[in-house]
Amino acid sequence: MNQYLGLKRGSVELYEHRKEWETEAQNTILHLKSILSDVAKKCEAIKISLAEQNFAEDDREKYTAGKHDFIVKVLQMAKQ
Repeated sequence: MNQYLGLKRGSVELYEHRKEWETEAQNTILHLKSILSDVAKKCEAIKISLAEQNFAEDDREKYTAGKHDFIVKVLQMAKQ
């Protein structure tokens, strides 16, 4: 799905790159990793577990829906 951002011509001003933006980006990345590392580990464990199982073709849809629901649930728990 493509998303576009419409900008009115002449209303946008670009700034020169600032070194502190890189530092802030690195801090944000580290913060997100610290919050989501357990979630990522759980998701990876689920992927491995499910990959080891043999699925019939009609089970793929159930697998995908279940995986999505689990990830949403874990992310909600992580936010608390």
